[in-house]
Amino acid sequence: RGARARAARPAHNSRPLPPPHHPQAEGVDARILGALLTGVRRAAPFVPAPATDALLDKHGDALFRVAATAPFGTAVQALVLLFQLLDARVAASDRFHRALYARLADPAAPASSKAAQFLSLVYRACKTDTCPARLAACVKRLLQGALAAPAPFAAGCLLLVSELAAARPALWGMVSQPEEAGDGEDEGAGGEEGGGGDGAAPS
Repeated sequence: RGARARAARPAHNSRPLPPPHHPQAEGVDARILGALLTGVRRAAPFVPAPATDALLDKHGDALFRVAATAPFGTAVQALVLLFQLLDARVAASDRFHRALYARLADPAAPASSKAAQFLSLVYRACKTDTCPARLAACVKRLLQGALAAPAPFAAGCLLLVSELAAARPALWGMVSQPEEAGDGEDEGAGGEEGGGGDGAAPS
């Protein structure tokens, strides 16, 4: 009888159950964010330059956080938008190239629906990059990723590298030569901004 009374007594000291985890909700958030980024990217060419600078100054850090931490597809959308906004601001390009370089090693890239868009962005960013050492490091990482990637993505990487090498013949020499001691890809990874934590691309 006493045991039944204790069982009927409410457990005041019991902890409340945690809220249920809904992985689909996170996917919905990522899709909504990706759609917003796509909309802003399409409207960006029609925004005057002063407004673009103000937009970048206000939301640039948030876009870089999305590029670094979001799922691969959403990160690609953020990187494409950043490339549009930063295209005319050479002083700010180092941070973008570090973020892009970090995503080159993402294992989700080959199977993503944004893989073609990502390779197109890498090609455009590398084609306009004025730092030969950084360009060579990106090409090496592309080739490393192509070794273990499915055939379609690997073929895209090889075609991209071939186009870059055709435009810059000296690139093959930089890529094919072995690294000297103390002159690896990680040296100078922080760029001119002293590390920053946005990626590991040399600059």
